[in-house]
Amino acid sequence: MPVVAPASSGYNPDEPCLVQFACGVNKWIWDVRQGGVVLTAQDFKYGQGTEQFAELAALWSTYRLDSVQVEFVPS
Repeated sequence: MPVVAPASSGYNPDEPCLVQFACGVNKWIWDVRQGGVVLTAQDFKYGQGTEQFAELAALWSTYRLDSVQVEFVPS
């Protein structure tokens, strides 16, 4: 996916830009900064276009482990 700064954002092609990506538990984001100002940014949930995240959440709630019990028997 191309990262495009809007023409009205104040982008200056003669100055360096910082493109930043960050990932979290439920989503990932990117932004473009120049001179400390965010020119453009976008965030996406994982599987947003395919509903994969909703399917994974349903699977997790169905098949997750609520607890684990360990019994230690000395020899």
